[in-house]
Amino acid sequence: MRPIPMSHGRIKGWVVITKYLNVLMHIVCNNRIFLGALGLLNRCSGRRLIDSVFLAYPANENIIRRHMFLPLRSVFRTSPGLLGFFLVNRRLTLIFSLAAVEAEIFQFSRPELVTVQRNLGRIQRRLGAKHRTMAGVLPSVMLRAGVLQDNPQRDATVHIVCAAVEAVLGREGLGPAVPVVIVGALGHIGQ
Repeated sequence: MRPIPMSHGRIKGWVVITKYLNVLMHIVCNNRIFLGALGLLNRCSGRRLIDSVFLAYPANENIIRRHMFLPLRSVFRTSPGLLGFFLVNRRLTLIFSLAAVEAEIFQFSRPELVTVQRNLGRIQRRLGAKHRTMAGVLPSVMLRAGVLQDNPQRDATVHIVCAAVEAVLGREGLGPAVPVVIVGALGHIGQ
């Protein structure tokens, strides 16, 4: 995929607008009052609408450059910002994102990882969400640093991968003795 050229006036203007909107979203949606009000609505709705919070991170530097003013990057590096939501079984999962790519997450110090975990926990509590999940290498990195004591996501991931392998072997009519190689995840599945 080729990057969008920034020399076109309309695209450049849209990038600047997006950056301002992201700063505004971070200010408005990541404060005690907004999260507390949303959490109050969630608790009082009779049926919790917000079931989970999910922490993601950008796939590459281009995404960060397109959506954020670089001088503010250090502020958003460990402070999850509201990105969006998805709906599963009529329950919302709110998506939050850091302003750090995977290579930076591997370099996070333990205090930075503690800050990320604390911020995500605070968001979860204020919203009244039951679950908290993280994308990619975040759970493994936090577990290795001693920030997480256990990683239920790891067990779920291993279970899902094993079930998928069994399903493919069954569908293809292959026996359990057939060797299976899983490519990807930089070797972090189940660690």
